[in-house]
Amino acid sequence: LAAQCHGAKILLAFPTPSRSHMIVASSLMKGLAARGHSVTVMSGFPQSKPIENYRDIKIHVDDGIKDLISKFSKDGGSQLGFFAHFNEVISVSLRSANNSFNEEAWQKVMREESFDLVVVGMFFNNFVFGLGDHFKCPVIGIFSGGVTDIINEMSGNPMAVDSVPHLFLGKVDEMTFMNRVKTFIFSGLEKLMWTYVNYREKDTTNPLPQKMQEFIDGAEHGVVFFSLGSNVKSSLLALEKLDAILKTFAKLKQRVLFKWEADSLPNQPKNVMTQKWMPQDDILANEKVRVFVSHGGLGGINEAKYHGVPIVGIPFFADQMTNLATAQNEGWAKVVELKDLTEETFTRAILEVVNNQKYRDVVQEISSLFRDRPAAALDTAVYWAEYVIRHKGAPHLQSHAVKLNFLQRTSIDVIAFIAIVLLVVFKVIALSLCFCWRKVTKSGGPPPKRSRKNPKSKGD
Repeated sequence: LAAQCHGAKILLAFPTPSRSHMIVASSLMKGLAARGHSVTVMSGFPQSKPIENYRDIKIHVDDGIKDLISKFSKDGGSQLGFFAHFNEVISVSLRSANNSFNEEAWQKVMREESFDLVVVGMFFNNFVFGLGDHFKCPVIGIFSGGVTDIINEMSGNPMAVDSVPHLFLGKVDEMTFMNRVKTFIFSGLEKLMWTYVNYREKDTTNPLPQKMQEFIDGAEHGVVFFSLGSNVKSSLLALEKLDAILKTFAKLKQRVLFKWEADSLPNQPKNVMTQKWMPQDDILANEKVRVFVSHGGLGGINEAKYHGVPIVGIPFFADQMTNLATAQNEGWAKVVELKDLTEETFTRAILEVVNNQKYRDVVQEISSLFRDRPAAALDTAVYWAEYVIRHKGAPHLQSHAVKLNFLQRTSIDVIAFIAIVLLVVFKVIALSLCFCWRKVTKSGGPPPKRSRKNPKSKGD
């Protein structure tokens, strides 16, 4: 079977302005390249070093997402604030994809090349799936966030708004009536305004840069790792929030690795090391890391879960609230809302997670469960990508629900039909009863009893 798809030509179309999402997609493509497939990757984030069977074609991606992240920060990381700017997120994503497709590099590939499989980086740009029709080949969608209603609708997954909280709902302990109402509304808003690949763990970790390794080795009380991912820039934090964070760091016994995108950090504490980019997965693999301060992106959540590192979360938007709320409910994370972040609240959260062994015990147990799988996640993803190539899109695995519309998927048409049938039946019964009653009353019913006159006696 492996020979049937050996040396396939695979295209990754990734006109998405999110480096962190690209990390997941490129991991899959590297795995396919290592299997001997010819991989072409069109994105704004080419590899720093050439990889065998892996061809990068750099395209321009819109960086307007940075301005949106700044707006989310000013809104204090609220879900309402995110929805207020949700249309802008979609606009940036669509603009980025449209502009990319108009570039000569894209047009040349579409004119001159053919592929056996297209992998699409999904980020509110579902029209890119049309590449499958253009190249007459199967398409795989890859999205490193949680599953949204739009993705469910495309793939035919059930949309259980009654029992599954919406991705953007945030902390949900149980699906109460109001949470079901919110999920229903959020789902509707998502549709109006507009496949999750599991964590790709590496077989081995890469060595850290020497200076960073020495910094960690010298940390007698361990290390706190602070990173808000590739989309949320620490350097864009409001000054009062940054000041609270730095004052907290200065009080800690631990050393701090701080992902900071600017050239210098004002009032940098002595126990803090900054870098514009940090190898997050390799840092989390180090046993001296005591806590990971994260925005709650799904990639970082899964990396922390895999390596057994507890989290202090500062969510900003989208699925981050839900991701961190889930981790907190599981007992291995502490959430500090951005609007509530002060020196006092941040210090309390850090010390709580560092000093309370239960957080590490819980996440270590979860890590054990997370790692216990029949095959590595990357091997599983590569297998299914090759499976799709071998079986011409694997239509036998596709849900029939993709062919149904909203009314059919939710059985509203069936409910309406049954309701109409019952209404007709009841109407017929009611009319029949009325007809019988009228017949009875019209015929006068049983004859009335005649009054019998008393016969007069003869003596009268």
